Amino acid sequence: MAKNLTAWERRRKAEQALNLKAMGMTNVSIADRIGVNRKTVPGLLEQAAEEADESRFLEAARAKTHYSQIIRTCWTKIGDKNLSVNSHNIPALIGLAASAQARLDKLNGVEAPIKVENRTLRDRAIEFDQFARETAGVPRERRLRIVD
Repeated sequence: MAKNLTAWERRRKAEQALNLKAMGMTNVSIADRIGVNRKTVPGLLEQAAEEADESRFLEAARAKTHYSQIIRTCWTKIGDKNLSVNSHNIPALIGLAASAQARLDKLNGVEAPIKVENRTLRDRAIEFDQFARETAGVPRERRLRIVD
């Protein structure tokens, strides 16, 4: 049975749907991504388009074009035959292209994954067992341990 969305949830999902549509995703993949029925997506897109500030999308499009041009120019200059291999400009151009690509990735919603430490219950049990052995015979009040 379909779940009715609150006004806040509908507005949030509509904005997500519009952003995903701007990245070129289909309605079915948008529905899978945001957790709604595929028949709900067109209505969400229409609602978001009505509420959206047109200048925001225009500015995003301009920024994407600008960063793409920076990347293209950097690689064109690096490929220039007149540029010396030992030139100090090469690392600067590569750095500029990399930072422009990072900013473009953020605008497109594609970012590097965040590194998260994944410790299993087994790992924690091993650590606890090791701690218990180290503190065996030590009075409880003297068992200080710094925790990250």
